[in-house]
Amino acid sequence: MKTALVLSTHAAQFNAVALKGDLEDNVAKIASWGYQGVELAIRDPSLVDPAQLEELTRRHGLGVPAIGTGQAWGE
Repeated sequence: MKTALVLSTHAAQFNAVALKGDLEDNVAKIASWGYQGVELAIRDPSLVDPAQLEELTRRHGLGVPAIGTGQAWGE
């Protein structure tokens, strides 16, 4: 079984994410804690650069098993 942690791609008021704030620092933390993946919580897809996210997660050896958009409804 692989494990992943939920991360907001931007600062958020939504509390159902483990980490929020600086994306690059948080991805590095998740990798250093031994997780194999990061579930991305995205409020506004237009604020996210997919190529940048792919490069960032690959650089840290993380997969992206899920993308959630609940913040768009919750905030």
